[in-house]
Amino acid sequence: MKNLRNFLSEKTIICFFISGIFLTSCQKDVSKSESQPVATEALAPDTPTDIVEDNSGQYTTFSEGRIIDPITTTGAARTASHLMFEYTVESSSALSVALNSFTQYNSFAKCCSYSVQRSSSYHNTGSYSLRYELNKSDGDVAGSKRSEANLATTYEPVLKVERWYGMSFYLPSDYITDPAPEIVTQWQSPKGVQPPLAIWTYNGNWLVALSSGTTTIKTTTTSIGTYAKSAWTDFVVHVKWSTSTDGLIEVWKNGTKVFSKTGANTYTGQTRGNYLKDGVYKWPWKSGTYASNTTKRVFYLDDVRIGNNYAVYADVAP
Repeated sequence: MKNLRNFLSEKTIICFFISGIFLTSCQKDVSKSESQPVATEALAPDTPTDIVEDNSGQYTTFSEGRIIDPITTTGAARTASHLMFEYTVESSSALSVALNSFTQYNSFAKCCSYSVQRSSSYHNTGSYSLRYELNKSDGDVAGSKRSEANLATTYEPVLKVERWYGMSFYLPSDYITDPAPEIVTQWQSPKGVQPPLAIWTYNGNWLVALSSGTTTIKTTTTSIGTYAKSAWTDFVVHVKWSTSTDGLIEVWKNGTKVFSKTGANTYTGQTRGNYLKDGVYKWPWKSGTYASNTTKRVFYLDDVRIGNNYAVYADVAP
């Protein structure tokens, strides 16, 4: 049973089926080039949710112990014991949910059967990827416009940890350049406020977005280059989560380091750490804070990995 992490003791699984629920929102070559925050944008509150739509209008909430689940798709360049999570969409059960699994998300926040799908149209490795679709006309989920796959709010029992994250995005040719931004992946705080770290697409660019504050939360964005369509874009993100000066965020895009920042990078007062949420969250369609010139967003995600404090770049790189 090597390569398995020691998880928290199992608890009784409790599932509540609620009809019509609505929740109210609150190493490759590495260059030395770095970007510094240059712009400020406001985000709407984003309350963490653990919900999944089963295509019949019923939703399930989860409260259970950690599931021990072997990593079976580790490549030769990776050390399996350094990985906490590996999601490659190759399994036919990729859309099943489990709490704190090595290979499955905890939940999906989505309105419809088309919102999150296993797709063979495009794939970075293997034969499948995760397809996200969000339409402006879709019903609200957790109080806003989103189509997401979530790890559990309890995924990180400790706030101050070092983690490596890897993932790859495919933006299709019809991914319209839009002056209204969207989050495509985020590291959400259990406090249910703006995510302390997120990656956006905005007006043809990739942005790194950092949020901080106490009574007033400020979000600062940094452009890390224009996005390519009809191509896969690989990201590796290295974070030492901290509320003090020893914090660190590093971001590589297609093997080139594009962002680095030291210092505090998460909220004070958290009893748990931040957890990963992938997928499209387009709050301007709900809030009206930006004018948008599109009514549909579709992109593909593949090769999502999380490495522990022993991991290195190669362990999580797509």
